[in-house]
Amino acid sequence: MPQRRVITGRSQEPRQRFAEELRTLGTGSGASLRQLGERLGWDWSLFGKMEKGETLGGPEVVQALDTHYGTPGLLQTPGYAREVLAAGGLKEPELTQQVEARMGRRELLEGKDAPPFRTLLSEAVLREAAFWREQLEYLVDVGERPNVTIQVLRLGTGLHGLVSTDAMFLRLVEGRTVAYTENAYRGELIEENVTVERLQRAYDVVRDLALSPVESRKFILRMLEEVPCDPST
Repeated sequence: MPQRRVITGRSQEPRQRFAEELRTLGTGSGASLRQLGERLGWDWSLFGKMEKGETLGGPEVVQALDTHYGTPGLLQTPGYAREVLAAGGLKEPELTQQVEARMGRRELLEGKDAPPFRTLLSEAVLREAAFWREQLEYLVDVGERPNVTIQVLRLGTGLHGLVSTDAMFLRLVEGRTVAYTENAYRGELIEENVTVERLQRAYDVVRDLALSPVESRKFILRMLEEVPCDPST
């Protein structure tokens, strides 16, 4: 998870930052909370509570907001992002709008002031992405940036402490780290130091099981050799 840059005048508390991000996205979209609720299928009052920092909502709600506002996809190409969003049921013209929004998020990793970003990608995800040669090529290119570290977790690695759980870490400006975990049933923002440290130790174990950044790059390059080139190029 990348370290956020300092944004003057904005809260560094994770719950309040989450609420502020929602308010900013909502203002930028021009849609009312009632319209947002109608589009996503939830009671609009829930989004009001989320914007006030009273609740984080469940993982399904957060995922719906991610898709609606186009917030994920830091390492996705336009073609791959379009396929993923379309598979989630998004239609035109919103589909194109969300692809463009998602591509705009990639700018977070660009420039001399870009924050450090590390990700562990499972081989299974790469096998799916192999249908889009451009996506693998982009991973190779972005992996050359000094602030980006990509490691691949091979199939057959075995059980580990984060099986079926996604864990994201955010180091705040004052040095404190918080975590967000998500599985198929729920998501949770964790601020308690003891629990965050336990998750970090589990993450470190998984990272040690993954290929090194150098070996991960070689692995993705080998996958590219297996993917046929587009005859039109």
